[in-house]
Amino acid sequence: RAALGEITEDEHWASVLKRLKLPASEMNPFRDQFFGGDIIDRHLVEYIRSLRGSVHTGLISNAWSGLRDFLAREKLLDLFDTVIISAEVRAVKPSARIYEIALEQAKVSAEEAVFVDYLTRLEK
Repeated sequence: RAALGEITEDEHWASVLKRLKLPASEMNPFRDQFFGGDIIDRHLVEYIRSLRGSVHTGLISNAWSGLRDFLAREKLLDLFDTVIISAEVRAVKPSARIYEIALEQAKVSAEEAVFVDYLTRLEK
């Protein structure tokens, strides 16, 4: 529901803690542990940065409302001409609507766009 913008991130975490029967005081440590393994792929960042000016770059993410602030804090927001965050537009991938919104905001047709998805897999 947070990815659709139906609830805030704090409401999401409060719900998770309630389901796990953890006290509200555990919210920050629990959230930090949840995101603790996330890393920014600096090679990908530099590649996207190298594209700036030559192609229109965009980001479509199934993410909660805090992603835009995170991207700004990490100085990643300027990598993209168009940023579509599911919680802001109330549509998630793979729904056609989120891609339509991205095309509208980028002012391009589907025939003029290329969508590249990036997924990492951690090996143990």
